[in-house]
Amino acid sequence: MHRFRNFIPRSKLSKWSIKKLHQPSHLGASLSTTRFFTIDVDSEIPTKNNFEHDCLLKYQGRIHLPPKEFERVPAGQSLLCEMLPDAPEIISRKLSTEKWDKHVDKYSGELFITNNSEPFDRQSQILFGLQTKIREVAQKCVEMGITIEEQKQKSAKMEITVEGEKQKCVEMGITIEGEKQKSAEMEITIEEQKQKSAKMEITIEREKQKSAKTEITIEREKQKSAKMEITIEREKQKSAKLKTGWEKERQEINMGEFIKAKKFFSSLSRGRNRRKLSPQEEILAANRNRNAHRLDLLISIKQVTDTQYRDLNLGLVFEALYGISQEEVKHLLKLDKRCHRTFQVEKIVGYHGTLYARQIPSRFLQPFKQWLEGVRKVKSQIDDAVELAACQGRTATIISALNSSVDDKLLQEVKRSGRICKETYEDDNKQAAKRTNAHDEAIMTDLRERELLSKFKAIQVRQRKQDKLKRDSTSVDVDAETYSE
Repeated sequence: MHRFRNFIPRSKLSKWSIKKLHQPSHLGASLSTTRFFTIDVDSEIPTKNNFEHDCLLKYQGRIHLPPKEFERVPAGQSLLCEMLPDAPEIISRKLSTEKWDKHVDKYSGELFITNNSEPFDRQSQILFGLQTKIREVAQKCVEMGITIEEQKQKSAKMEITVEGEKQKCVEMGITIEGEKQKSAEMEITIEEQKQKSAKMEITIEREKQKSAKTEITIEREKQKSAKMEITIEREKQKSAKLKTGWEKERQEINMGEFIKAKKFFSSLSRGRNRRKLSPQEEILAANRNRNAHRLDLLISIKQVTDTQYRDLNLGLVFEALYGISQEEVKHLLKLDKRCHRTFQVEKIVGYHGTLYARQIPSRFLQPFKQWLEGVRKVKSQIDDAVELAACQGRTATIISALNSSVDDKLLQEVKRSGRICKETYEDDNKQAAKRTNAHDEAIMTDLRERELLSKFKAIQVRQRKQDKLKRDSTSVDVDAETYSE
C-alpha cells in the first residue's frame, strides 16, 4: 500500500468512490487544498485511509504551485499534522536538506514541486488505467442498461403476452366452465334419456307380452274364422241352391204367366172356338198356378231370347203383356240407366206386365201410353243431341244432354205420367183379380190398336195347319203299317 496526496477534482474522484478523509492545514499562501487517499497497488482500486508506518515521506509530499508565482514553503510548518504526531519536523527537515523539482501531473495537468516525481507519474498511469476501466465498465453498464432495457421491454411484452395468455386462460376457463355446465346438462339429459329408454324398454316388453297375447288371440280368432268360413261356405252353397231353386221357380212362374197370357190372347182372337194347349204348355201352366201373377221384366227378356222356347212365340206374348217389344225396352232400359233411373223404365213396364197378367189393366193403360210416348220423345231428343255432339268432335253425357237439349216441359210431363202409373198400379194391384167384360174389352181394344190381335189369329191359323199336317201324316203312317201287315 502506498499513500499519496494530490489535488484531484471532486467530479473525477466521485466515480472511484473516494472517501473524504481530513482537510490538512495550509503551507502559507502557496499550498492549495490537499486530500488524502490510499491506493491498493495490487487491485488498483481506492480504499479507506489506513496507511502503514513504513511509508516514506518522499512518496507522500507534493506541493502545488500557484499559476503565476511560487513561494517557498517555510520549514517547520506541518502539512500532515493529522497523519503523524511528528509530521511537522519531518517535513521541515526534508524541505531543508533535499532538492525539490517542479513537476506537471500527467493525469490532471497541475503544476507542483516534489522531490520525487516517479510515484506521481505511476499514480497518473494508474489513474489513466482506472479511468479507462471505468469507461469500459461504464460502457458495459450502458450496454448492460440497453440489454436490461431490452430485457425489460421483452419482459413487458412477455408480461403483456402472459397477461393475454392469462386472459385467454380466463376465457378458456369460462369456456371450459360453460362446456362443463353443458357437459353436466348433457349428462343430465343422457341420464333422462336412459331413464326414458328404460321406461320405453319396459313399455316395449309389456307391448311384446300384449302382442304375444294378441297373437294367441288372433290365432284363436283365425281358427274361429276358419270354422266360420267353412260354415259360411256351407251357407253359401245352401244359398246358391236356394237361389238356383228360387231362380228356377221364378222362371217357371214367369213362363206360366206367359202361357196363361197366350191362352187368354188366343181365346180372345178365336172367339168361341177353343184350342187345347200343347203338352209343354200344359206343364208350364201347371207350374204357374203355384204362385201366379208374379212377372219379372228382366227374366222375361231372357226367356224370350232363350232358344229353348223359340217354338212358343213368346216375343209376341211379351209385347202384348208389357205394352212394348223386347228390343225397344232394352234401349229404354239402357237410356234410363245412363240417366240415373230418372224415368223408372223397369218398374213402370213391369207394372204393365203384372196388371195385364192379372187381366185388370183398364185404368193403367192410358197413363202408361202417355208415359211411353213421352219417354220415346225424350229418347229421340237425347239421341239427336248425342249425335250432334259426336259430329262436332265433343263427348256429351246424358245429363248434360238433358240439361241442354231436352224440353223441360216434356221432361216434367214424363215424370208426372210415371207417378200416375205408379199410383194406379198400387191401387189396382191391391184389389182381388176379377175378370170382367170391361177389362176384356179394354184389353181387346189395346191389342187391336197395337195390331197384335191379328197376329195371334195368324199364329192360330198356322198352328191349325201344322196340327192338320201332323194328323194326316200320322194317319198315312198307320195305313201303311196296316197294308204292310
